[in-house]
Amino acid sequence: MGDEDENNGNEKDQKVTSFEKMVNTVTSNQMFRTAMQGTAIEEAVEAGRKGRNCSRSYPHCGFSMETMLSLLANVIATVNTRVTTPTGSSL
Repeated sequence: MGDEDENNGNEKDQKVTSFEKMVNTVTSNQMFRTAMQGTAIEEAVEAGRKGRNCSRSYPHCGFSMETMLSLLANVIATVNTRVTTPTGSSL
């Protein structure tokens, strides 16, 4: 029973680590940083980087883990679309 708890804890740590890596990758992107400059989102990202607990710092925040994942997926999709879409047309 103790081994199961340890394994579940390790799985949870790995998921959090993967999520944190993804958040770090997106929030380190220059386009994202420019777009978020001066916003509460930028402030929250910096608070997280400094190790402050987001739920304690922002108890009334409307972003759940699911909302954040959806937002990140949309940001990534938008960035990928901008990268693959030509900026000018020769028509």
